[in-house]
Amino acid sequence: MSLLPRIVILVLIATVGRPCAEAADPASAHEREVRAFLKIFSQAFKDRDEAAIRKLYVSDDRLSWYEDGRLKYDSVETVLKALKSMPSTMGFETSYTDTTIEMLSGRIATMHTKFDSKIISNGKPVFGWSGVTTMVLEKDDTHWKALSGHSSTPKPRPAQKTK
Repeated sequence: MSLLPRIVILVLIATVGRPCAEAADPASAHEREVRAFLKIFSQAFKDRDEAAIRKLYVSDDRLSWYEDGRLKYDSVETVLKALKSMPSTMGFETSYTDTTIEMLSGRIATMHTKFDSKIISNGKPVFGWSGVTTMVLEKDDTHWKALSGHSSTPKPRPAQKTK
């Protein structure tokens, strides 16, 4: 067999084998689902889609969301109340980067990601902040939902005294 047919066979094995190996790895499929959850999460808040937001959180008393070390939301209702307190003329956009996901089981995942959020008024950013978010997600029969989370932003630290 000449060199060209051998190369073609190797390329076919490499490209055909990859999707099969990935499909056989449920962690990869779950990780893709969690990444999709984050996109849906961002879009639901941008759209102020109350029905979509309700689907993103567990609906029982296990929900807890902290901001800068303080419990901020303990139910989806408190999340929606905060969103509704913003004037309807203002938009809210968040982008996520450097996302890492760890599958703890087929139904539980942790996610850590950097975020950059903006309040938009008349099509222009009027306020912004960034930080990191961690979430514990739980999968019910069909969807991933936030069970708990924490977001924090950088805080100025007092100057160190030099000796």
